Amino acid sequence: MRSAWSPTYGGRRASPSRCPPPCGSWRRRARCPAREPPGSATGWPRSPPPTAGSPQYCPPWLPIPTEPAGELLATGQIAGPLLRAGVRHRWLGPATDFCRHAVERLEQTHPYEAEAAVAFLDGVPDRPWARRQARRLGELVREQRLVLLDPDRPEEARLAPGYAPGEYHLPYDFAPHPQSLAPAWFSDAELGR
Repeated sequence: MRSAWSPTYGGRRASPSRCPPPCGSWRRRARCPAREPPGSATGWPRSPPPTAGSPQYCPPWLPIPTEPAGELLATGQIAGPLLRAGVRHRWLGPATDFCRHAVERLEQTHPYEAEAAVAFLDGVPDRPWARRQARRLGELVREQRLVLLDPDRPEEARLAPGYAPGEYHLPYDFAPHPQSLAPAWFSDAELGR
């Protein structure tokens, strides 16, 4: 006699044991949402993300780093606004340290990374340090000609490698609002173009 808590699926009795990760719930394995892709009722298991210890899950053309590297481009754009908003989170301390070191080491850059650095510098509580680094970053942006100061003369700006033709960054891309540290890099005439 079958009890009410143990229905059968496809003629088999469902296992009451725990589902494998990522679900980990006590749902029956046959109907676990972690085993079914969205919009499918096949029930095939999802594969875990590739890691250096599990190359069998990764296609051979995808390199797997042994130690994942952080990027200022991603972390600065997240950490800066969170710092500016006064958010407190355990991730934010290490992210702030990482971004500080990345900004200090910045020598050769590209426009998007410089914009991420500005987003971070605009939110850092250590304002004297942020102003010093912003001044150095502004000199770097001008020296490497990463900004198109005059749209009538695009030959004066340098496109970063891999950028599309005409993918120039203008002063207001670096200085999105007047409270930013980046407007000090440009004259009023350059910002007005």
